[in-house]
Amino acid sequence: MAVAVSSVDNFYDAGTFYFAKVTLDFSGNYATNGDSTSGIWSNIKIKSSKAPIYMSVQGIAGFDYKYDVTNQKIIVRGQEPTNAGAGVLALTELSAGAYPAGITGDTVTAIVYFQKV
Repeated sequence: MAVAVSSVDNFYDAGTFYFAKVTLDFSGNYATNGDSTSGIWSNIKIKSSKAPIYMSVQGIAGFDYKYDVTNQKIIVRGQEPTNAGAGVLALTELSAGAYPAGITGDTVTAIVYFQKV
């Protein structure tokens, strides 16, 4: 699995939902359209059997991490190298293949929300 929960910093019962602050590790290969987060929550002692209803993911190396709630995937984007005359470009999704060192060495944290069952 390319995405894993390496630590849980905090876990809270917020009444109608649970939320946790976690650290994510990326390794191996990135898959087109995002890497699955299905099954990575076993390190968290959650009391919900459902997938996260929301996740905010942030790193410090400059990559953009987005959670696709419908498909339970994390999509990673970065800027392609271009010439100075190209202007401002939208961030491009990583190509399928090995994660670059900038991501495997990044400190990535997430706030994850789970619906109570």
